[in-house]
Amino acid sequence: MNILNKIITFFYALIIAISIAVVIILFYIFPQKNWQIRKTWAKFIRKICFYKIEIIGEFSEDTKMIILNHRSMLDFIALEDVYPKNLCWIAKKQIGDLFFYGQIIKKPKMISIDRANARDFVNVIKQAKERLEDNRVISIFPEGTRNDTYNLLRFKSGASKIAEKLNISFQPIVLIGAKEILDSKKIKISFFKTLKIIILPPTNDIEEAKEMMQKVLNDNTR
Repeated sequence: MNILNKIITFFYALIIAISIAVVIILFYIFPQKNWQIRKTWAKFIRKICFYKIEIIGEFSEDTKMIILNHRSMLDFIALEDVYPKNLCWIAKKQIGDLFFYGQIIKKPKMISIDRANARDFVNVIKQAKERLEDNRVISIFPEGTRNDTYNLLRFKSGASKIAEKLNISFQPIVLIGAKEILDSKKIKISFFKTLKIIILPPTNDIEEAKEMMQKVLNDNTR
């Protein structure tokens, strides 16, 4: 059974990798349709992985930024699937530097951040302002990396600094079950599960946001 699971997982990993390549090619063919392409792709991943999404709460129409906990590659796929506006993800520079696959960040004008270069933050603020002017919503994982547990890591300063510099509030979102469906570190896929997306009220206080998020995580995972 273990061997069968590995074969199935490898097969799905291959499908996902090929589908990302197709998405990038479509970005070049239809440059004005990248948001629709991303949403269609996200729904395709949900269909082939046979998972459901349960949404609790409502997305604020006025929110300019969302912050999320991060445990799996599925986190951003699920948000692309259900979020009603064009998201602009802030991702680490190393993703954008990948050969060919880095275009998944560059072509739809996501924002890359070089954490090793403090001066790069000025450029991040500039790009974030431009994306907001294009009616996009900034989306960021404040933990800065994937977390193997449901205990939130210390939040990096980026999210709060962007909100402060651009004078915007942010809406915290908690995802539960993403890693149990798609463990992108072990490349393990499980079927017929539910990913829960819990939407919290907007706030200007990053510590308040973290407390709310941790409470929701505690209430739903312990």
